[in-house]
Amino acid sequence: MMILDMWYAAYLIYFDTIPDDTGIGTVRVRQDLVLVESGEPETAFEKANQIGKTRLYTNGDFNLHFQGLTDLMPLTTGIHDGAVIDASSDAIATKLIDLFLAAKTDLTARSQEEAMQLDGGSHWYLAQLVFSSCPQWELAVERQKVLKELVLINADESDGAFYRAVVFGKDRSMRLPPAEPGGQWHFRGLNDLTIVEDPIADGMVLLSERFQVPRGDQLTLVRSKEEMKALAIQ
Repeated sequence: MMILDMWYAAYLIYFDTIPDDTGIGTVRVRQDLVLVESGEPETAFEKANQIGKTRLYTNGDFNLHFQGLTDLMPLTTGIHDGAVIDASSDAIATKLIDLFLAAKTDLTARSQEEAMQLDGGSHWYLAQLVFSSCPQWELAVERQKVLKELVLINADESDGAFYRAVVFGKDRSMRLPPAEPGGQWHFRGLNDLTIVEDPIADGMVLLSERFQVPRGDQLTLVRSKEEMKALAIQ
């Protein structure tokens, strides 16, 4: 029986293996969220590794070298408007939740549009939605759960993508499994909105993040194949 290909999202990790000379003991890190099309997760994992090995990021006096995968996730509903690419949750202090939220004028997509010459047609955007386990007016709660989801949005421009993401977030908050027994997730806003600059295709990068970690901590970012979500659910 023929196995139909499905989509996976893979986090590829790169870091600078050359000792820094600044004396602060940090390592530069880049993490790419890449789409992979494959018939089964084992092959998707190998394809993601091969994609990572073909890329070398250079910037002035340092190179970032591919080190492995942080995670590999199956996109069971495929690629479509409103598709959830990834989700993560944590329990944090209520007063810190606002730090995850960004105003519409501060979203990355606004600056991207200024630098890009869009053709006037529809484009893919990646919205980072934020949900909390309590409504925003319950300030007396010292600690609560926060859920972040990466969602694909199709729109003509960033303002339209922003409003579509807000509508999607409000609707999704009513359909998500309860945050607590008998509770409900509450949509709080967007952490960011970015333009997916390339057409949706096997091996394309949805999102890139750059950061620094203390030297030695970078090794904990790389996960084994057995730790991938796509393989753990088998």
